[in-house]
Amino acid sequence: MIFLWLSDNKSYFNENILVKFDYPLGRSLCVVTGFMFIFYQGITMQKNSLVAMLAGAAFLLPLAAQAEGLYVTAALGQSLYDDVTLEDSSLKDAKPGSGSIAFGYKIDPTWDVEVGYIHFGDAKYSGNDGGVAVSYKLNTQTVYAAAVGKLPLTASLSGHGKLGLAVNHSEGEFSAVTDPATPPLSATETKATVLLGLGLAYQFTPTISGLLDYTYIGKPSDGDFKVSMVSLGLRYDF
Repeated sequence: MIFLWLSDNKSYFNENILVKFDYPLGRSLCVVTGFMFIFYQGITMQKNSLVAMLAGAAFLLPLAAQAEGLYVTAALGQSLYDDVTLEDSSLKDAKPGSGSIAFGYKIDPTWDVEVGYIHFGDAKYSGNDGGVAVSYKLNTQTVYAAAVGKLPLTASLSGHGKLGLAVNHSEGEFSAVTDPATPPLSATETKATVLLGLGLAYQFTPTISGLLDYTYIGKPSDGDFKVSMVSLGLRYDF
């Protein structure tokens, strides 16, 4: 209902909320906090709530565009699910595709703070075990808040490191087709870990940069597997 009201009263929202909330740091903190809440709701709600999550993000974008020092990043890459505890070795080191999006605030030329969402992709296996068709699926999604330290290397190239808190939501599913009517076994878990990251940024224009990043969240559940990601992306500074 809130999204419908905002849609019908967009001009009021822009004129009375965005214009009156005219403190750059306050705006930035509001946007960063709002996006983190939306990301967290997105990984813990049902899949059919994705539209509501995207609608909430869309209404924060006008505020982000007017907040000095804000930036947005988007990236695609490859994840590594390392040491997955399964008898079949083909899933011990699964490497599915992954993606991320983040919003941040530039404190000064050396330090940023950002919040983001990472989907590490689905680690999948299907095969035959003693004449029984079996399948496994595992995925991890993460919301994080991190400090980003930057070090200029040349006029256009810089290195950066991330240290933050990650809230990880993992889902696992196992199916053995002995009886088509038997539903698959599934389990979910949410756990907080430390997020570590290293990367390079190349500035193409004053507002657009290319990113190469490595991100590590350790063990996102009480299982033995660990998750990391290598990605390529873009950053846009408002």
